Formats: sequence, structure tokens, C-alpha cells
Amino acid sequence: MPLTLTGTEELTLEVPGSLPREKAAVLAGDLEVENVRGQTPVSLVVFRIAGLAPGASYGEALWRIGVVHDGAPAWFVVSCDVESAFVRKTAAWLVRYPVRPATFSFEGSVSRGAVSVESKGKRLAIMAISGSDEPPADDAPRRMLVRS
Repeated sequence: MPLTLTGTEELTLEVPGSLPREKAAVLAGDLEVENVRGQTPVSLVVFRIAGLAPGASYGEALWRIGVVHDGAPAWFVVSCDVESAFVRKTAAWLVRYPVRPATFSFEGSVSRGAVSVESKGKRLAIMAISGSDEPPADDAPRRMLVRS
């Protein structure tokens, strides 16, 4: 029996960063972490989906670390904070994401966006202001890996 989920991505923020290679290696376990001048790229992708079902919307935050898999850069998903219990169960089952419950607050428009994520007693607030009308350059696609 097929499962089809559709919705509208209302707001997405991607926050790139880096960690010292040694700290990233602890989080990545037995995976080889990327090494960019002694640092490992990390990325947080936060988005809001609306209209998944009538009246259903949710937020998600995907925490990932740059690793090398089969000789190519890949992302290793450390954790996925998901607001909706249904989506949390579905993501854990279909994609095998290591999910955690979270609450989200989104505000935004085309030129600026803000999000707050709360999970396990911790809170992260992000504000982004577009410096250009041009879309960001596309990064090369990467495989996405999960522990399981």
C-alpha cells in the first residue's frame, strides 16, 4: 500500500558551519569525517511544511555532519528534530532518521526569516536576512547517511 505525503515548503533556512575535526569524529563514530583544513563541515537545515493534511503543518530541523563515504562527500544525520508526532514516527520508520520531539516557531517572508527550535530543554533561535535577490548556488548533491 503506497504512502503519499504532500505539502508546501513555506520556509527553509540552511545554516552551514564547521566543527574541529576531532569533535566531529566523536559524533560520527566509525565514519570518516571530512577534513577541510582541520575542520569538518556541518549543516543545519530547518524548514516548515504546511498542508501535509488538512490543517496539518510541522517544523523539522535536520542536523548533519560532513563525512566521506565510498570516496565521496556525504552527510551523516546526527539528529532530526520534528514537531509532528505522525511525521516523527514516519521519518523514523521510512528514512530511519534519529528523531527527537521539538517545538518550532516560524516567522518569515521572501526577504527575511526567523525560526526558534526547542528540544530537550534547549532552545536555538535563528534569524536570516537575504542579502540578494539571487538564489544561492546549488551545492553538489550528497548521499545522506543514518546510523541504522
